Amino acid sequence: MNNWMREFYKDKQRPALQLKYFNLLYDKCKKMNLILSKKEEIQWNPEKDWASFTIYSDLKKYKENKNRMPEDMWEEFSGFNRKYCANPEHILYIDKSGDYPTLEQTIEAIHECGGLAFMPHLFIYKWVTDKTKFIEDIVNNYNIDGLECYYTDFTEEQTNYLIDLCNKKKLYKSGGSDYHGLNKPKISLAKGYGNLNINKEIIDEWK
Repeated sequence: MNNWMREFYKDKQRPALQLKYFNLLYDKCKKMNLILSKKEEIQWNPEKDWASFTIYSDLKKYKENKNRMPEDMWEEFSGFNRKYCANPEHILYIDKSGDYPTLEQTIEAIHECGGLAFMPHLFIYKWVTDKTKFIEDIVNNYNIDGLECYYTDFTEEQTNYLIDLCNKKKLYKSGGSDYHGLNKPKISLAKGYGNLNINKEIIDEWK
Protein backbone atom coordinates (compact mmCIF):
# COMPACT_ATOMS: atom_id res chain seq x y z
CA MET A 1 0.00 0.00 0.00
CA ASN A 2 2.86 2.40 0.74
CA ASN A 3 4.29 1.80 -2.74
CA TRP A 4 0.85 2.31 -4.29
CA MET A 5 0.32 5.55 -2.36
CA ARG A 6 3.72 6.90 -3.37
CA GLU A 7 3.04 6.13 -7.02
CA PHE A 8 -0.35 7.79 -7.20
CA TYR A 9 -0.62 10.35 -4.42
CA LYS A 10 2.71 11.50 -3.04
CA ASP A 11 6.23 12.62 -3.89
CA LYS A 12 6.82 13.69 -7.49
CA GLN A 13 3.27 13.45 -8.80
CA ARG A 14 1.46 15.62 -6.26
CA PRO A 15 3.21 18.98 -6.88
CA ALA A 16 2.89 18.60 -10.67
CA LEU A 17 -0.81 17.78 -10.42
CA GLN A 18 -1.56 20.59 -7.99
CA LEU A 19 0.25 23.04 -10.23
CA LYS A 20 -1.75 21.80 -13.21
CA TYR A 21 -5.03 22.18 -11.31
CA PHE A 22 -3.98 25.61 -10.07
CA ASN A 23 -3.36 26.89 -13.60
CA LEU A 24 -6.57 25.37 -14.96
CA LEU A 25 -8.70 26.71 -12.13
CA TYR A 26 -7.07 30.13 -12.29
CA ASP A 27 -7.90 30.43 -15.99
CA LYS A 28 -11.46 29.18 -15.46
CA CYS A 29 -12.05 31.78 -12.75
CA LYS A 30 -10.77 34.47 -15.09
CA LYS A 31 -13.32 33.33 -17.69
CA MET A 32 -15.99 33.93 -15.05
CA ASN A 33 -14.67 37.50 -14.74
CA LEU A 34 -13.57 36.89 -11.16
CA ILE A 35 -10.79 38.94 -9.64
CA LEU A 36 -7.57 37.19 -8.65
CA SER A 37 -4.07 38.24 -7.70
CA LYS A 38 -1.38 37.78 -10.32
CA LYS A 39 -0.25 34.16 -10.41
CA GLU A 40 3.26 35.00 -9.31
CA GLU A 41 1.94 36.94 -6.30
CA ILE A 42 -0.09 34.06 -4.86
CA GLN A 43 1.91 32.40 -2.10
CA TRP A 44 1.41 28.64 -1.91
CA ASN A 45 3.31 25.37 -1.90
CA PRO A 46 2.09 22.70 -4.36
CA GLU A 47 3.87 20.04 -2.30
CA LYS A 48 1.59 20.72 0.67
CA ASP A 49 -1.31 22.98 -0.37
CA TRP A 50 -4.41 22.21 -2.41
CA ALA A 51 -4.83 24.24 -5.58
CA SER A 52 -8.59 24.62 -5.13
CA PHE A 53 -8.27 25.97 -1.58
CA THR A 54 -5.46 28.30 -2.67
CA ILE A 55 -7.57 29.76 -5.49
CA TYR A 56 -10.64 30.06 -3.26
CA SER A 57 -8.65 31.85 -0.54
CA ASP A 58 -7.36 34.35 -3.09
CA LEU A 59 -10.84 34.95 -4.51
CA LYS A 60 -12.06 35.81 -1.01
CA LYS A 61 -9.52 38.63 -0.76
CA TYR A 62 -11.51 40.65 -3.29
CA LYS A 63 -14.95 41.65 -2.00
CA GLU A 64 -16.04 42.51 -5.54
CA ASN A 65 -16.19 38.77 -6.22
CA LYS A 66 -19.13 38.40 -3.84
CA ASN A 67 -21.40 39.99 -6.43
CA ARG A 68 -19.88 37.93 -9.23
CA MET A 69 -20.23 34.49 -7.61
CA PRO A 70 -23.30 32.49 -6.55
CA GLU A 71 -23.91 32.94 -2.83
CA ASP A 72 -23.06 29.36 -1.89
CA MET A 73 -19.85 29.55 -3.95
CA TRP A 74 -18.78 32.65 -2.08
CA GLU A 75 -19.85 31.69 1.44
CA GLU A 76 -17.74 28.59 2.04
CA PHE A 77 -15.05 26.47 0.45
CA SER A 78 -17.19 23.34 0.50
CA GLY A 79 -19.72 25.04 -1.77
CA PHE A 80 -17.02 26.28 -4.13
CA ASN A 81 -15.30 22.89 -4.24
CA ARG A 82 -18.14 20.37 -4.01
CA LYS A 83 -20.92 22.07 -5.94
CA TYR A 84 -18.94 23.85 -8.64
CA CYS A 85 -15.41 22.45 -9.05
CA ALA A 86 -16.82 18.90 -8.81
CA ASN A 87 -19.74 19.54 -11.16
CA PRO A 88 -19.10 18.26 -14.72
CA GLU A 89 -21.67 20.77 -16.00
CA HIS A 90 -19.95 23.86 -14.53
CA ILE A 91 -17.16 25.95 -16.03
CA LEU A 92 -14.97 25.40 -12.95
CA TYR A 93 -15.00 21.62 -13.33
CA ILE A 94 -11.64 19.91 -13.75
CA ASP A 95 -11.67 16.30 -14.95
CA LYS A 96 -9.14 14.48 -12.76
CA SER A 97 -10.15 10.96 -13.79
CA GLY A 98 -7.03 10.45 -15.89
CA ASP A 99 -4.72 11.48 -13.05
CA TYR A 100 -5.75 8.96 -10.41
CA PRO A 101 -6.67 5.28 -10.20
CA THR A 102 -10.26 4.29 -10.92
CA LEU A 103 -12.61 3.37 -8.12
CA GLU A 104 -12.26 -0.30 -9.08
CA GLN A 105 -8.45 -0.09 -8.92
CA THR A 106 -8.57 1.66 -5.55
CA ILE A 107 -10.91 -0.92 -4.04
CA GLU A 108 -8.75 -3.75 -5.42
CA ALA A 109 -5.60 -2.25 -3.89
CA ILE A 110 -7.28 -1.94 -0.49
CA HIS A 111 -8.49 -5.53 -0.62
CA GLU A 112 -5.08 -6.85 -1.69
CA CYS A 113 -3.65 -5.31 1.48
CA GLY A 114 -6.30 -6.95 3.64
CA GLY A 115 -8.21 -3.70 4.17
CA LEU A 116 -11.87 -2.71 4.04
CA ALA A 117 -13.06 -0.25 1.39
CA PHE A 118 -15.50 2.38 2.67
CA MET A 119 -17.22 5.07 0.61
CA PRO A 120 -17.09 8.36 2.54
CA HIS A 121 -19.66 11.17 2.95
CA LEU A 122 -21.73 10.33 -0.12
CA PHE A 123 -24.37 12.98 0.63
CA ILE A 124 -21.98 15.94 0.36
CA TYR A 125 -21.72 16.11 -3.44
CA LYS A 126 -23.98 19.09 -4.02
CA TRP A 127 -24.00 18.78 -7.80
CA VAL A 128 -25.70 15.37 -7.54
CA THR A 129 -29.46 15.87 -7.91
CA ASP A 130 -30.72 12.39 -6.95
CA LYS A 131 -28.39 11.48 -4.10
CA THR A 132 -30.09 8.24 -3.09
CA LYS A 133 -29.83 6.91 -6.65
CA PHE A 134 -26.17 8.02 -6.75
CA ILE A 135 -25.46 6.13 -3.50
CA GLU A 136 -27.38 3.00 -4.44
CA ASP A 137 -25.67 2.84 -7.86
CA ILE A 138 -22.29 2.73 -6.07
CA VAL A 139 -23.48 0.14 -3.55
CA ASN A 140 -24.91 -2.08 -6.29
CA ASN A 141 -22.07 -1.80 -8.81
CA TYR A 142 -18.84 -1.71 -6.80
CA ASN A 143 -17.27 -4.24 -4.46
CA ILE A 144 -17.20 -1.97 -1.40
CA ASP A 145 -17.27 -3.15 2.20
CA GLY A 146 -19.00 -0.26 3.92
CA LEU A 147 -20.36 3.29 4.00
CA GLU A 148 -19.59 6.31 6.14
CA CYS A 149 -22.91 6.68 7.93
CA TYR A 150 -21.88 9.26 10.54
CA TYR A 151 -20.53 12.52 9.14
CA THR A 152 -20.10 16.03 10.49
CA ASP A 153 -22.94 17.68 8.55
CA PHE A 154 -25.25 14.77 7.79
CA THR A 155 -28.82 15.19 8.92
CA GLU A 156 -30.35 12.56 11.19
CA GLU A 157 -32.48 11.44 8.24
CA GLN A 158 -29.40 10.95 6.03
CA THR A 159 -27.57 9.01 8.74
CA ASN A 160 -30.56 6.74 9.33
CA TYR A 161 -30.94 6.13 5.60
CA LEU A 162 -27.30 5.01 5.33
CA ILE A 163 -27.55 2.81 8.42
CA ASP A 164 -30.66 1.12 7.00
CA LEU A 165 -28.95 0.66 3.63
CA CYS A 166 -25.90 -0.93 5.29
CA ASN A 167 -28.14 -3.28 7.25
CA LYS A 168 -30.05 -4.20 4.09
CA LYS A 169 -26.94 -4.77 1.97
CA LYS A 170 -24.88 -6.29 4.81
CA LEU A 171 -22.25 -3.53 4.65
CA TYR A 172 -20.08 -2.20 7.47
CA LYS A 173 -20.65 1.26 8.93
CA SER A 174 -18.09 3.98 9.66
CA GLY A 175 -17.96 7.64 10.65
CA GLY A 176 -15.67 10.63 10.37
CA SER A 177 -15.37 14.35 11.05
CA ASP A 178 -13.64 15.20 7.72
CA TYR A 179 -10.95 17.03 9.68
CA HIS A 180 -8.31 18.41 7.31
CA GLY A 181 -6.27 20.70 9.56
CA LEU A 182 -5.93 24.33 8.51
CA ASN A 183 -7.73 23.68 5.22
CA LYS A 184 -10.96 23.30 7.20
CA PRO A 185 -10.49 25.46 10.30
CA LYS A 186 -14.11 25.14 11.45
CA ILE A 187 -13.94 21.34 11.68
CA SER A 188 -12.39 19.82 14.81
CA LEU A 189 -10.64 16.46 14.99
CA ALA A 190 -13.17 13.75 15.97
CA LYS A 191 -15.89 16.34 16.74
CA GLY A 192 -16.60 17.85 13.34
CA TYR A 193 -18.66 20.99 13.81
CA GLY A 194 -19.14 20.06 17.45
CA ASN A 195 -22.17 17.76 17.34
CA LEU A 196 -20.71 14.59 15.85
CA ASN A 197 -21.30 11.39 17.79
CA ILE A 198 -20.01 8.14 16.30
CA ASN A 199 -21.06 4.93 17.96
CA LYS A 200 -17.83 3.05 18.73
CA GLU A 201 -19.69 -0.26 18.66
CA ILE A 202 -19.74 -0.17 14.85
CA ILE A 203 -16.06 -1.09 14.90
CA ASP A 204 -16.89 -4.40 16.56
CA GLU A 205 -18.62 -5.51 13.36
CA TRP A 206 -15.42 -4.95 11.35
CA LYS A 207 -13.53 -7.42 13.52
